[in-house]
This record gives sequence, structure tokens and C-alpha cells, in this order.
Amino acid sequence: MVFIADALATWLVEQIADASRKKLTTLLLGTDQQRALRQAAVAAVEHTGEQLAPSGGKQAEQLAMVVGEVFREPTTDAAVIRHATLLEALEAGIVGKLSVLDDPDVTGTRQSSAELLGVPAGVLAATLAGHL
Repeated sequence: MVFIADALATWLVEQIADASRKKLTTLLLGTDQQRALRQAAVAAVEHTGEQLAPSGGKQAEQLAMVVGEVFREPTTDAAVIRHATLLEALEAGIVGKLSVLDDPDVTGTRQSSAELLGVPAGVLAATLAGHL
């Protein structure tokens, strides 16, 4: 009887440890879906930079860096509510977030970030949405 109780206790400890490991992994790295979406977003930003800066190099890296900075802050789900489809909501959200690139006051150079990058924010938003 003691062996059965020991086996059950061992099994319970293993189950709790496994659940704890999974929970910790999810807390630190996100769910499988969140990790996949993060990878898709990174790939879309890279492809957008490559497409809009075909010469590659620094300009493509700068485009990717600027887009990454713009999307660093989380957004609300309000855009999803106002649109009929998820694609429309995605496009509107991207356009809304990237609109800051048209503001010349952000850079302090009397030129907007979009002008400095050589890519209009609308083109950048449409291209990024297409890659996503």
C-alpha cells in the first residue's frame, strides 16, 4: 500500500512540476500562437524593408527599426470593433500606428520620419499589411 501511495505522490509531483514549467514558459515566452505571430510580424517587417529599400543595407535596417519602434507600444482592440473584417481592422491599425511617421515634429528636423526614410507612411503601411 505504501508503494502505491509513493507512486501516486511521485506522479502528482511530476504533474505539478510539468504544469509549472509550461506556465513559466508561457509567461516568459508567450503562448505558441503568440510566438508564431511574433515570428510572422518580424518576417513581415523584414520583407517590407527589403521591398521598399531594394538596395538593402542600412536603409532596409532603418525601415525595420523604425517600424519596430512604432509598434513597440501595445494597442487597444478598438480598431477590430469598428471594422467588418479582421483584415480591414489590421490594415486600419497599421495605418493608424504608422501615421506618426508623417509628423515632422517627432524628428526635430522639420522633416517627418517618412521623409527621412524616403518612403511615405501610407506606402509603408500598405506594404506591411500586404506582407502580414
